[in-house]
Amino acid sequence: MRFYQRQLMVLILTAFLGLLHSIANAAVELQLLTNTQVNTPVIMLGQLVEVLTTDTSEKALLQQLMISEAPLAGQSKTIARLQIQAQLEKANVLHNESIHWQGPLSVKVKTKATKLTRTTILKPAYDALYKTLSEEYSIVNINEKSLLKDLLIPDAPYDLRVRLAEPLNPHRRMCVWVDIHSQSVLYQSVPIWFEVKIKDWVYVARHDLDRGQHLSTQQFLLEQKDITLFPEHLNKASLLEGNRLRLSVKQGDVLTRRSIEVLPAVSKGEKLKVMVSQGAVVIHADAEALSDGQVGDYIDVKNIRSGLIYQVRVTGDQLAVVGGRNEDNS
Repeated sequence: MRFYQRQLMVLILTAFLGLLHSIANAAVELQLLTNTQVNTPVIMLGQLVEVLTTDTSEKALLQQLMISEAPLAGQSKTIARLQIQAQLEKANVLHNESIHWQGPLSVKVKTKATKLTRTTILKPAYDALYKTLSEEYSIVNINEKSLLKDLLIPDAPYDLRVRLAEPLNPHRRMCVWVDIHSQSVLYQSVPIWFEVKIKDWVYVARHDLDRGQHLSTQQFLLEQKDITLFPEHLNKASLLEGNRLRLSVKQGDVLTRRSIEVLPAVSKGEKLKVMVSQGAVVIHADAEALSDGQVGDYIDVKNIRSGLIYQVRVTGDQLAVVGGRNEDNS
């Protein structure tokens, strides 16, 4: 929250430094205030002193010279005359011998504050999360679970900007960030946690299913459950097609992406046609796959007639050619 203030301080100082050099050796009378209030992220000289000069351009330039960071909203700090003087000398603007001081030895500075209520911060976060989830799911229930309290912010124009996680995956606990911008500059970011429940259709096993079984909709029931408990759930028939179980599933279990895998072109123990070529001669042989394999994989097979084991390259469903990395001829 303080970083942006330092940036503003550098920009302001740079902008006026050249102009202020012209009055560096002029005698200036400064009347230090006793108390003052600000609503800016940095404190200017004109907020701390009354510049007693009839030269309006000189006065305007001095008033806009940056002196210090402002305290947090609602808080105070004391700035001594010597601190102001040191800042002026550091900027090579006014030297001690050219300043005629009047008034107290220090000034108390307080940042004006306005209360940002808990409800004001919570509502845009709640609305954004609920709207986004409701666009995809029909039954959504969210409850705020953070220890959010009222906040004090500078008494100046502000706006709230909501940030959601991307991609927004449903979980039991979800966080929404609310960025508070004061005078278009980020002042503070507030995390707000919600407890989320979302009901959606899921596939539930009708009975025990073993690893390796091909999937079909007949093996499952469609039921509505809280999907925040099953973030990798499946609920579309198209997601079952061409897949098999990678893990065994018990009756009543919810089917998840973690439980399935794509069907191989060739499965272990499956019969396949193997093509063997020597010059212009092409021979087809029946073989048994000794392991699973996708198209392009090299697997070992056993010739059904001779029992010879050799390596082939899978070219399609139940199809392969001899010519593995350790090529053998049948």
